Amino acid sequence: KFLGVQPLSPFMKSGTYLIYQVSLVSVKTAADYKKEQDAKAVSQKDADDKTLQEYFAKNNIKANKTASGLYYTIQSEGNGTQIKAGDTAYVNYTGKTMDGKVFDSNTDPAIAHGRPMKPLEIPVGAHAMIPGMDEGIALLKKGSKATLYLPSGLAYGPTSPGPGINPNSILIFDVEVKDVKSAK
Repeated sequence: KFLGVQPLSPFMKSGTYLIYQVSLVSVKTAADYKKEQDAKAVSQKDADDKTLQEYFAKNNIKANKTASGLYYTIQSEGNGTQIKAGDTAYVNYTGKTMDGKVFDSNTDPAIAHGRPMKPLEIPVGAHAMIPGMDEGIALLKKGSKATLYLPSGLAYGPTSPGPGINPNSILIFDVEVKDVKSAK
C-alpha cells in the first residue's frame, strides 16, 4: 500500500497497491565488489594519464606530475611561504573541461552562478575541496599563478556533480593564490 511518503502519481488513487517484480541478477561479496571497483579505478587512472600525456604533447605543455597523478604548471611563482595543511588559501580560479568549456569561475560574473566575485576560501588539507584542488593548492605560495590538471580520480571520479561535467572527466583549473592565512 502507498504510505504517502511521496505525492501520488496522477494514475493512482489513495489505497492503490503497487506490485513490483524483481529479479536477482547477481550477487557479489563486499570484497569482490571492492576488488572490481579498484580495478576500474586503476584502469581509469591509466586512461586519464594517457589522455593527459597526449594533451600535453599536442599543446606543447611541460607539466610536473605528483605521486597521486596530479599534473601542474606554474606560470608565476609566488613570493610567500609554501602553503601547508591547516593554512587557509584565498584563490581565484576558473575550472574547465579538457575541451576548454568553462564550467565554473569566481572571476567571471557570467559563470559564477550568482556568487560574489571574491576569492574562494580553501581550508588546505581539510578535504573541503575535490582532492586534486586540495593537493594542487598546497604546491603553491601566495601570489602563485598555476594550472592544475586533475585526472578524474582526483576530481569527481565516476560521478557527475552536475551539467557540464561528465563522469570520469579530467578537469583543468587555472588558479591564482591571492592570499594565505597561516594556521595558528
